[in-house]
Amino acid sequence: MIDKNSIVQRSPSLVDQVETGLLAQILNGEHAPGSMLPSVQALSTSWGVSRTVLREALARLASSGHIISQQGKGVFVSHTLPPRPLEFTTPTEDSDIIAMIELRLALEAESAGLAAKRRSSEDLLELEKTIELMETSLAGGNSELGLEADVQFHQLIFKAAGNQHFETLFNLLVDSVMKSIAVARANSALKQGQGSKSQEEHRAIFNAIQAQDTRAARAAARIHIQNTASRLGMELNAEDAPQAA
Repeated sequence: MIDKNSIVQRSPSLVDQVETGLLAQILNGEHAPGSMLPSVQALSTSWGVSRTVLREALARLASSGHIISQQGKGVFVSHTLPPRPLEFTTPTEDSDIIAMIELRLALEAESAGLAAKRRSSEDLLELEKTIELMETSLAGGNSELGLEADVQFHQLIFKAAGNQHFETLFNLLVDSVMKSIAVARANSALKQGQGSKSQEEHRAIFNAIQAQDTRAARAAARIHIQNTASRLGMELNAEDAPQAA
């Protein structure tokens, strides 16, 4: 099983907490569209925070379009609330982590296949630079550089796929991707040869993209994500894994 202590969680600030709480009240109808919010003083007292913290939280909600400040009148909930964005929470339970890896398996295999078909010369140069950075970090034991290059490698594949929605999804998933890669790399460091094996998997993906072999690119990406799960101490159900076209 994955060591959950290896996943570092950032504690939400007071501003984060107030913003999240007020947003929840707006979305659940406690503060209805068009209604006026209590005064800054009343809200800061009810939330137990300073007016500075409360104002910053309100500024964020105004920026996101959930509230409107009317000079001399007060702060009102927007009549038309913005659509809820697609969000992915960072998984902590084993079942959630497996679910996220399954999502990565499908997305990364297909993005690698599309990248093999659509990649430009510039895409190849950027991908090769990250491969070289990972190799340098592995040889020098620089785990921080290796992690950054690893995440960038996957991000560049989504970019090379030539579909902006793939890039958007990666950006939504990046925190989860980075944490899973960090733990997998830490686990690999404890086992001789595992770091080199992961690097060979990256090289196989790159080689397939370079050769514009879509089938090989999908297969190499799928193998890499399945092995990432193994390095996290988990196993994906092979029957459920997507197959190359």
